[in-house]
Amino acid sequence: MKRQIEIRPATESDIPTIANVLVDTWRSTFRALLPSDFLDGMSHARQSERHLRMFRKPETIYHVATDPQGHIVGFACGGPTRHPDFQYQNELYAIYVLDSHQGSGVGTTLFRTLAGDLHRSGRTGLIVWVLINNPNRRFYERHGGTLIGRQPITLGSATIEELAYGWDDVLAVRDRS
Repeated sequence: MKRQIEIRPATESDIPTIANVLVDTWRSTFRALLPSDFLDGMSHARQSERHLRMFRKPETIYHVATDPQGHIVGFACGGPTRHPDFQYQNELYAIYVLDSHQGSGVGTTLFRTLAGDLHRSGRTGLIVWVLINNPNRRFYERHGGTLIGRQPITLGSATIEELAYGWDDVLAVRDRS
């Protein structure tokens, strides 16, 4: 019997692969949309250090998606919001799926799993920030996110806009069909 994609809690030893997924996904998704010097300057090692710091915070939740061979093909992480001027107590910090597995439901499963865990933390609502030119931002709209804010962000030599999507009830993500 062929093993399907599995979602499991991440371990500290997964962090280097999580960093690789993030950097590789940014480069493939944004190659024509962001400055090359910014994308080429992204470092697997720096992302690994950044995610290791986040992973070690007890309130941060990480999940990975693994393929039938056990390779990590995506991840999601979240925790308490970093944006106190919004009413949402949870934040989706990151969700990335390798190109080879996008459109297969991996992202949805990761998102729903993380939402369930965030709900169990006792915090309500959810916010996520997404680049306006992210071709995958409709993912959040399909999952019931409401546009609640915008702000500029500088990435290398470009300043672009980020959009915030929010859900009043984090369970709305988990339970959405």
